[in-house]
Amino acid sequence: MPLALTMPPVSSPLLRALGAQGGGIAVAIAYAAGSVQFAGTAPAGWQWLLVQAVAAALFAGALRLEWWWWFLSLAFGPALAAAFAVSIPPMAWGLLLALLLAAYGGTQRTRVPLYLSNAAAVAAFIDLVPAERPLKVLDLGCGTGTILSALSRRRPHVRCEGVERAPLPWMIARVRGLLSRPRFGVTWGSLWAMDLSDRDVVYAYLSPAPMAQLWEKARREMRPGSLLVSFRFEIPGVVPDMQVGVGTSRLYAWRM
Repeated sequence: MPLALTMPPVSSPLLRALGAQGGGIAVAIAYAAGSVQFAGTAPAGWQWLLVQAVAAALFAGALRLEWWWWFLSLAFGPALAAAFAVSIPPMAWGLLLALLLAAYGGTQRTRVPLYLSNAAAVAAFIDLVPAERPLKVLDLGCGTGTILSALSRRRPHVRCEGVERAPLPWMIARVRGLLSRPRFGVTWGSLWAMDLSDRDVVYAYLSPAPMAQLWEKARREMRPGSLLVSFRFEIPGVVPDMQVGVGTSRLYAWRM
């Protein structure tokens, strides 16, 4: 019987990512030890890094991390080695870390990375929003405000609002909202804290991880007749009422 590499899930994605790196290091050490014992020579540094990176990516998959963590796990070891090989001022690392936290802060808890809706998704979503009556539209995880900015211009009668947790995208969206005519509002905080009961349309471009939880929230809070729209990611086990092709992806909509 073939063996499958499976491991019990750990709640925090960040802890699992660190575990994947640790597993990759352990495999690389074992590879180096075996090379010395059986071949009589230690592997070259690039070979050790390659083994560590591939093993870390495999461990990331076995620990049920989302697909983007696999690439991060693959690149982390070589990137760290390259950083040590190049003389970079310590302050530069601090600025880079601050920038990453500002752009992706909270991703390890929400399991929702920064995704930006493309032009085709924006156009498809706007076509779903009726043009003849005033509505309230909420963008959950609005990023830099791309959807809100386009919708406020094309549907000036619509009251647009978004919520974003990462500081830098929220700041950009906030400025865009203040400069937009008509304006739109952006709240800094968690999408799970937003009340959906008075929204006519709720848009989400999140990740596969929170979609079941989002559906439960929508069922509890959204009123009959309102519309929940998701770009790219379906709700597991729930058939959408509408589907719109957007390039190689799709826009899914559920009528409450």
